[in-house]
Amino acid sequence: MSRAREALAGVCLFATCLCGAYGLSWWAAVCGAAGLVLISLTRAQMQLAGNSPYAGPASQSILIASVLNGAVASGTIFAIGRAIGWVWGV
Repeated sequence: MSRAREALAGVCLFATCLCGAYGLSWWAAVCGAAGLVLISLTRAQMQLAGNSPYAGPASQSILIASVLNGAVASGTIFAIGRAIGWVWGV
């Protein structure tokens, strides 16, 4: 399952880059970020499945970290896609 999740994240990043390269709206980057956040949170949910007294605060910090990570990664990949599209003249 871990490899499938990593492959899905790679496909999500590649699709976001292609959307940037072909000049689609920035909403494509938002969709890419949402996909990355969901993929990240499924992994974190499995890690927090244990019975820990710190599960509440840890889950909040993981949620914030996942959202920031997804937004930055997707935005950066979208911008790189735009640059690639500009260089190639797409």
